[in-house]
Amino acid sequence: MNLPEYTKLQKAVEAKKSEIDQAVGARDQTVKQIKDEFGCNSFAEAKKLLADLEEEEKKAAAAFEKKLKEFKDEWRTVVEGSTSSS
Repeated sequence: MNLPEYTKLQKAVEAKKSEIDQAVGARDQTVKQIKDEFGCNSFAEAKKLLADLEEEEKKAAAAFEKKLKEFKDEWRTVVEGSTSSS
């Protein structure tokens, strides 16, 4: 290996090290943000919390749809009666 090849390789290695440092910094910042906002100490905890929240959202949406149907069934005659006499 000659000097220009070595220099080129050294610069490439330094560039990759810099990219790694940036990625590690971004990861650390994300972990800190997750801790601050959601009280999670790891990505695994955050993933579990997300899954739990998504499940809660599904249940809430199903409960809403059920109550909306019940409301429409109970008040259908009133709503239909007011619109047909207009």
